[in-house]
Amino acid sequence: MKKGVLYGIGAYVLWGFFPIYWKFLHHISAFQLISHRIIWSFVLLMIIIFFSKQWTDFRALATLKTLRIYFIASILIGIN
Repeated sequence: MKKGVLYGIGAYVLWGFFPIYWKFLHHISAFQLISHRIIWSFVLLMIIIFFSKQWTDFRALATLKTLRIYFIASILIGIN
């Protein structure tokens, strides 16, 4: 089987189990949950960038225009 098909099946299986996962987190506030997701995603991204030695590429892409677009996108995602 091709990798793409396996990735697709894996994504659908995970998507199917998400309701069970969210059910276990009913006692946690939405604000705390989104805060943890943001912080841990950032930490993981920095670790991946550091160990893959792509720090200079990452810094080169961080222009003011790009940061502004990402900021607006993050606000819209957070509101959603």
